[in-house]
Amino acid sequence: MLPSLVSLALCFAARAAGQTETVLLSFNLTREGSGSQTAGEALDQEGSLYGVTSGTSFTEILRLNSSGHKTLLHRFDTAVTTGTPAIDTQGNVYGTDLTGGAFGEGDIFRITPAGDLTELYSFQGPDGANPFSTLVFDSEGNLYGTTINGGGANFGTVFKLTPAGVFTTLYSFKGGTSDGANPGGIILLDSVAVASGPLALDKKGNLYGTTTAGGANDFGTVFQLTPAGVESLLVSIAGEPSNPLVNEGLVIDHDGNLYGTTLFGGLDIANGSVFRVSPKGIFKEIHAFAADAEEGEVPTSIVAVDAEGVLYGTTTIAGLAMGGTLYSLTSKGTFTLLHNFPGPGTQADGSEPYTTPVVDEQGNLYGDTTKGGRQNAGVVYRVEP
Repeated sequence: MLPSLVSLALCFAARAAGQTETVLLSFNLTREGSGSQTAGEALDQEGSLYGVTSGTSFTEILRLNSSGHKTLLHRFDTAVTTGTPAIDTQGNVYGTDLTGGAFGEGDIFRITPAGDLTELYSFQGPDGANPFSTLVFDSEGNLYGTTINGGGANFGTVFKLTPAGVFTTLYSFKGGTSDGANPGGIILLDSVAVASGPLALDKKGNLYGTTTAGGANDFGTVFQLTPAGVESLLVSIAGEPSNPLVNEGLVIDHDGNLYGTTLFGGLDIANGSVFRVSPKGIFKEIHAFAADAEEGEVPTSIVAVDAEGVLYGTTTIAGLAMGGTLYSLTSKGTFTLLHNFPGPGTQADGSEPYTTPVVDEQGNLYGDTTKGGRQNAGVVYRVEP
């Protein structure tokens, strides 16, 4: 990876004991559809969870409060491809629809706590097309996100939407060796989309993200975008080993380090990896998922980071029970297996998590799965430390 070398880290694995997993909701195929492969859970200030479920001809936005009570906020009468909901301080839910809007190029929407839907912006193509990223707020309430396509060269864009509804295309990707292309591009794994992640925002208002193409090796990039719209390519993803396929989105810790994941790649094993990019742009792989598959394989989403700088993530397949895993990872690369999900089937536990877990102030982890549960349609889970 560019700076063109792949840095390898020796990572030490540990097996944790004492984690308790609870299924908070088992999805019903008729009522809620199944757990999303592209959108994870969001947590508000009151401890309520927000998530997305989909059936063959509908998509629902749900809220699950801390007592386990489920509320249907909105039901789309069509299948909507969207990322993890973004929640403001008033409990409004914000999201995007990949192909919605007045022009079929995607839109940005808001759903109030009462369930009222408002379309905030419709993309037209030159301003961006096919938004898929999880939206992120800054301290002033501005929303930021990316589109896969559209913009001046049709390689995607980064955009901003103010609380007053003023839309700005901050940057249009050019592609080629000196720039990225297709931020948040949908990577297909067995014909299913992997999870959507957010841009990372630092204290100075700089945005950081990933693209799935472009750069020196045409395997994607890690980029920075200043508030003035000046883009810098920090890292070009290396094509070896084993076509890593960088996942969309990054997280940032208190020291300004960026963390992301690759779907495949990692040493010469190709089971996926977790990487760090320092504030100086130095790339380092801090964990490669092991060949024996006990740690899990194929992380289809990025990691979450807590106040202490510990990372949390999921893998979609393998693990001791063959249904994926939930893990933690320190900044030094110490890996801890927190939970093994069983293989797919109709059962009490979930299986095959595709999305990033969310962590609360007590260290509890929440997420959803795409399979398992009473109807093999997935579950919402909590794992306590």
